[in-house]
Amino acid sequence: MRLMSFIEQCAEALAEHAHDHGTRRGAEALRSALAGASHTPDRYQPGWLAALDTIDQVVGRDVIGDEVVGSQVGGSDLAAAFVAAAPMLPWRQASQAGADTSQVAISPLDLVVDVSPVRLGLMYLAPGARTTLHHHPPQEAYLLISGRSSWRYGGSSEFRSLDAPAAIYNHPNDLHAAVADCDEPLVSMFVLWD
Repeated sequence: MRLMSFIEQCAEALAEHAHDHGTRRGAEALRSALAGASHTPDRYQPGWLAALDTIDQVVGRDVIGDEVVGSQVGGSDLAAAFVAAAPMLPWRQASQAGADTSQVAISPLDLVVDVSPVRLGLMYLAPGARTTLHHHPPQEAYLLISGRSSWRYGGSSEFRSLDAPAAIYNHPNDLHAAVADCDEPLVSMFVLWD
């Protein structure tokens, strides 16, 4: 199944790019939850949102070690897998108070595959879109799949510029946000766990 393969690829990439203890714990929590998990097509309907209309701009970067060696639309295996999987996924508009979320799409992947007690999803920000500064009790790891973006994360009060592929971690209740502040969309997978 193409969707399960994409989710498993994301889990492997999260583990590969985890450079701190928290992100490694998130990768392990996801791997454990995926062991024996199965696709649950009766729990969701594929959908599409206007924010996703920029999907043709999803950029994959080829990385060798820590060096970016190439960049093209759909260039990395993971970015290409996302572009192929996106039409089969459930999507909803982000619900963040006080923000224009029309250009932010969320796909709750835990509807696609039962990974409880982990919560799993994708976040898509069209070029120029942003999330609001927010926090929540579960700890969280993100895998940046595609895009150059700015993130506030990990207890920092500053935004830092990041290129995909990368992985980041938020402690419980860390204030965090993301901005797709260049001319390409930001695609990321998030994992929340207790």
